[in-house]
Amino acid sequence: MGPEGEKELTDAELDKQGELKGQAQEQLEDGDLEKAIATLTEALKIGNCTAMMYSKRADMLLKAKRPKAAIADCTKALELNPDSAKAYRIRGLAERRLHMWDAAHKDLETAQKLDFDDGVEEAQKFVAAKWKKLEQVRTAQRLQKERKIRLFTVTHLEKLHLWPCFLEKVLIKIDGFLDELGSALMKSQKEKEKAIKKRRAEIKKAQEAQKKREEEEARERAANAGKGGGFPGGMPGGFPGGMGGMPGGMGGMPGGMGGMPGMGGMPGMGGMPGMPGMAGKGKGGMPAGMPDVSGLLSDPDLMAAMSNPKMMGAFSEIMSNPAAFAKYQDDPEIMGLMTKMMGKMGGMPGGMPGGGMPGGDMGSGAASSDGAAPDFANVEECD
Repeated sequence: MGPEGEKELTDAELDKQGELKGQAQEQLEDGDLEKAIATLTEALKIGNCTAMMYSKRADMLLKAKRPKAAIADCTKALELNPDSAKAYRIRGLAERRLHMWDAAHKDLETAQKLDFDDGVEEAQKFVAAKWKKLEQVRTAQRLQKERKIRLFTVTHLEKLHLWPCFLEKVLIKIDGFLDELGSALMKSQKEKEKAIKKRRAEIKKAQEAQKKREEEEARERAANAGKGGGFPGGMPGGFPGGMGGMPGGMGGMPGGMGGMPGMGGMPGMGGMPGMPGMAGKGKGGMPAGMPDVSGLLSDPDLMAAMSNPKMMGAFSEIMSNPAAFAKYQDDPEIMGLMTKMMGKMGGMPGGMPGGGMPGGDMGSGAASSDGAAPDFANVEECD
């Protein structure tokens, strides 16, 4: 340090001081840092030192890795000139070397406000980051200390010195548990909402698929219903031969009444066959012919069943596709209806097989009494 206070220097002292400052600058440029510091110190000893001279020596001391001495010179320079940006800057860099983050952050920030320097910007950012972390630690410590003070000030626990520490640990654990619980609940809620959305999408997809299937089935039923006029496909195969003639009475008419052709039937399926009578004299009975349907029309149960859409749909399906009869074998309601109808129509042995029903002679024309196939060549065409 130079002499305290200001004094008026003589011309010789001023010349000497100026010469020493020039020598110090030359020595600094030559890289002889220690000699430059010593020469500048001699100039300071002459007296009437300025803030610039102290800042210059502080810069040399910082380069010589003597941060504490640099801080002292900068402090002296700021006493002489409180607005010296260079003194603040050098002192902030020296405080950074000593990990004095609070002081370094304050001095560098002040220096940049007085005179911004691009070369110090990186150092300022580094010091600011360190200072911020330090502030966070201090804030956490302050909050912990305040929490301890609150625990110790509880009146009924003042004499129990172990309880505050115990309660503090418990409260810390409870805080952590509540945080984890909140996170878990939020996660569970999100997963639940996600599962609900997924389930709704699956239900919607299933409903659309079901609707599509129902529309396709409705179109198929409409197409099948439009293929036939009246009963689809006519009566399949043909009913078995008619009842035998009753003993006595009129002789049987050979062949009986010709069968009614199927209306709009599928190829290969004839109409309702005739029921041959028993040939012979004396033993002939009633002529074979159409089955007696008066019993069907007079039965209220059968008429009520025929008004049931389910029964009509099943009966229509069996008439159009005899193989579908097996589909309803386990349905007691439909099987009961079919059994009752067969009983009313004189009985049909066995079930209704795919191509017709066993029994009497079958065909699509009039059956002959000797069981031979009818001759269709002589049948007149119908308008």
